[in-house]
Amino acid sequence: MLGNNDGDGSQDVSDCCILYELLMYCEWMQDPELLKCPRPGDTQFFSGSTHKNPAKYIWKFFSNRESVCGEVQRLLLQQLPWHFAVGEGGKVVAILQDTLLEIRTSRDEYSSVVGMASIAKDASPQLRKLTWSPDSSMLAVAHSNGVVSFYDLLGSNVFNIYPPKFQENSQFVDKRNALVFIGFLQSRRKSPKWSAEIILVDYHGNLYCYLVSPTDGYQQSHAFSFAQHYRQGVLAVAYHQSHNMLFVAGPMVMKNSDSLKGHGSSIGLSAWRLLNDHPYYRLALSTDEEQAIWEAKQSWWKWVPSLTSNPKQSAVFKMQVSPTGKLLACLHSCGSISLWHLPAIRLYKYWPLLDQPHYNAQNPQHSKGSYSHGSDNSSYQPVVINWWTDQ
Repeated sequence: MLGNNDGDGSQDVSDCCILYELLMYCEWMQDPELLKCPRPGDTQFFSGSTHKNPAKYIWKFFSNRESVCGEVQRLLLQQLPWHFAVGEGGKVVAILQDTLLEIRTSRDEYSSVVGMASIAKDASPQLRKLTWSPDSSMLAVAHSNGVVSFYDLLGSNVFNIYPPKFQENSQFVDKRNALVFIGFLQSRRKSPKWSAEIILVDYHGNLYCYLVSPTDGYQQSHAFSFAQHYRQGVLAVAYHQSHNMLFVAGPMVMKNSDSLKGHGSSIGLSAWRLLNDHPYYRLALSTDEEQAIWEAKQSWWKWVPSLTSNPKQSAVFKMQVSPTGKLLACLHSCGSISLWHLPAIRLYKYWPLLDQPHYNAQNPQHSKGSYSHGSDNSSYQPVVINWWTDQ
């Protein structure tokens, strides 16, 4: 953005108006795939069980849990099935395809593959995640069933971490075991044996922390649960080392309140400070936000599901912290985009879908019939968000 000051703006122009040359180092052609109609049980992304419980379904009728999570499911499955991860400022790049993992380096301008591994086909490849360790000695690949595989630079599988009660050949796969967050941190336990620690968070709200090493495998450090704060699970997690905090998003339990307006709690955002000892994570709230939450809880009506209003609740399902850690960008299931000041999580800017420039722009290579023309504009909702700069 150009500066609006009355002085010489040449510096702003030179810093911001940069012409980038894009070079294509490699190109992949995706093989066509025969799509199968999903079974009824497969469409329930957040179902958790196929056993029918009348009491549970009565509660779902009077609550908005199913509508919120169903909307998030639809958005998540619109993502691209392939994943990319960049390590050490571009020195290494990992490309996760349908059944193949490639590792390339900047030494030869990514022209050759230095590491390769076969990956099992995933029923929901959009839910897989990919990330490098801080020193790029390990690459973590999270599958939609909750299993995390670790690879070295040559593509060798060094070890795997399985979720609790994992069954290899189970016919029913609870997709809430898929990971909403996977991230490497500097180890909080000072030991030459462990090079880093990794945090895994699933959609149930369960957090598992492991100490990892490319030579010594892994060891569980601790476990934690956000279930008390997010009874319906979590939808997004972000981390930034400058604050040493986890930023968590999930569906709201109580209805919105005027006292929470402008606070992260108004849309289910919270900040958790990392501790070196038990309980390892602590909810971080400012004094005025604590007071606002207390006032909202005093009204028992806030906890009663609405029977007359629109049950479709918007929830944050994607978050990205800015490079400097000053702002948090969020995508909402209703299509809105919001910016929040960190670390206090105070609202900075908010753009509904209809206010976003060219929100309904269409790909000229796609047929017009591929876009919905309903009043919900669901085909135009953003599903991925990231930062270019903080400006």
